[in-house]
Amino acid sequence: MLKVIIYFLKKFSSYGLNYSALQTCYAMAENVFAVTQSPLDKTPVVDEIDRELFMTQRFASAPIVGQATLKMTSSGHPLPNVKIRVVDESFNDVDERVVGEIAVQSDCMLTEYFNRPDATELAIKKITRRRGRRREHS
Repeated sequence: MLKVIIYFLKKFSSYGLNYSALQTCYAMAENVFAVTQSPLDKTPVVDEIDRELFMTQRFASAPIVGQATLKMTSSGHPLPNVKIRVVDESFNDVDERVVGEIAVQSDCMLTEYFNRPDATELAIKKITRRRGRRREHS
């Protein structure tokens, strides 16, 4: 992602594009709008992490000197109308910097897929199944 941002900046900086104008966000069709946004007055945060640990244990740890690294660009903070949890396959919250699934609650969330009752029913079953497993483990 960082390589793309740098390439884009180099390509368009001669037209007046400043690095501080580039922003990151996380968005999803089901939320209709962005879920997170990097601060508008700052450049996006880039975190360098240990590649091997991330790939094998799904954990973003500080890099080990001499080991391969990955640069991850932050997607920013949740927008004011959004609540986010990062969860495992049983819908339990995961620890900070552990890979998981993003669970979103927002007033922009869709109520159904347009002309797709089958997709709506499948999504609701998936959520209900996860919530049920969460209650069993509580």
